[in-house]
Amino acid sequence: MDRLIRAFPLLAGKREAFQAFVGEIRTRHEEASRFYTSYGIVRESWHLQETPAGDLIICCTDLGDAQAAIPQYAQSQTPFEIWFKRRVLDLSGVDANRQPEGPTAQPIYDWPSRR
Repeated sequence: MDRLIRAFPLLAGKREAFQAFVGEIRTRHEEASRFYTSYGIVRESWHLQETPAGDLIICCTDLGDAQAAIPQYAQSQTPFEIWFKRRVLDLSGVDANRQPEGPTAQPIYDWPSRR
């Protein structure tokens, strides 16, 4: 199982638009479920973090094979994925067709609980 952690900058003045995007994803649950499962994603969570430098959206994704899913996502042109990528670009300035993993994140520390 692979895990992708990304921090997307939320562009200034886009907090309400981001909340609307979250609402849209919730109402389009069936499409979102097909989207996620088509890439082997078993869980994704989004977290809003306020920082002095601006808001960040922390995205955590657990999936079967990131190396296979990433180029597939970059090339995808289904109507839902075109809409999804446009919303991400509008909210964060990150173009998922060029940066399908989102902003680069290097794993630095990972402590597994051994209970």
